[in-house]
Amino acid sequence: MSDPQIILHHYQLSPYSEKIRTLLGYCGLPWHSVIESSSLPRPELMQMTGGYRRIPVLQIGADIYCDSRVIARKLAELSGKQALFTGADGPLAQRNAFADGRLFQIAMTGSLGWRALKTLRPYMSTGEALRLLWDRIKMAKGAKMPRIGPTQAKLELHDFLREMEADLGDGFVAGKEPTIVDFSIYHCLHFSQLRCGAGHLKNYPQVRAWLQRMIDIGHGEFSEMTRKQALKIAAGSEPLSLDSTPNEQTDSGEFKLGDHLRIRPSDYGMIPVEGELVASTPYSWVLRRELPNLGRVHVHFSRLGFALEKI
Repeated sequence: MSDPQIILHHYQLSPYSEKIRTLLGYCGLPWHSVIESSSLPRPELMQMTGGYRRIPVLQIGADIYCDSRVIARKLAELSGKQALFTGADGPLAQRNAFADGRLFQIAMTGSLGWRALKTLRPYMSTGEALRLLWDRIKMAKGAKMPRIGPTQAKLELHDFLREMEADLGDGFVAGKEPTIVDFSIYHCLHFSQLRCGAGHLKNYPQVRAWLQRMIDIGHGEFSEMTRKQALKIAAGSEPLSLDSTPNEQTDSGEFKLGDHLRIRPSDYGMIPVEGELVASTPYSWVLRRELPNLGRVHVHFSRLGFALEKI
């Protein structure tokens, strides 16, 4: 593929978007930046995703990748940097899952406060901040995540930082080159330290040096694109070919290719997306959706953190 037209739908303050922006820089993949609202509505994007409401979303023509986990694997595939996932199905799997889940929760809860309101002011107006807060309150309704208070969050965060400080050398979490775990930890600490100004890293010089190494990776080469341009590209494209065979079963055997299904996140932001199951890989599910004004799109979801159900 000479020009895969990699399009990232994101907004500046999104921590998971920072993870993917930095992955794009590390992978050396040129990309197009589509800035989305930090809160709903996002009519053009949700038209493509079928209702999935979280950010970031990666678009390659008529293929739409939802959730940073499935996006990261696609970028590794496109760039030939599959070494990012070396050990991620074994020794590093638990640490990566912790970073993408619990660490994100404790870093956000332990860092957002009055100081953060001042440091976040350059990135959004008071009105935008209030809309974002109200949007997140609505998104949290029905969430299946354990609640945690700021005090406990800070205790857990410093337990993690002490362990990370002791384990780090002059490289990355698992050696001289970064793995997906580095990027999963990075977006949490980047938001806490640089966006919120929380100061949690004051007594952790090795972690601060590691954070700077991650920042130095940068975001690579990118250009701006409008939402309407991205929508037009989706409408004028055909989805990429799929690896699955027509009779392939999912792991559980409960669903089969061709079933019309509903998929939703299993933790928060649980708006369902409906479509025909057209691929099942070890890491993802793919739903086909047919739209009058877009034609056929394939929407890709991570197996981890999502649940399928029959309609």
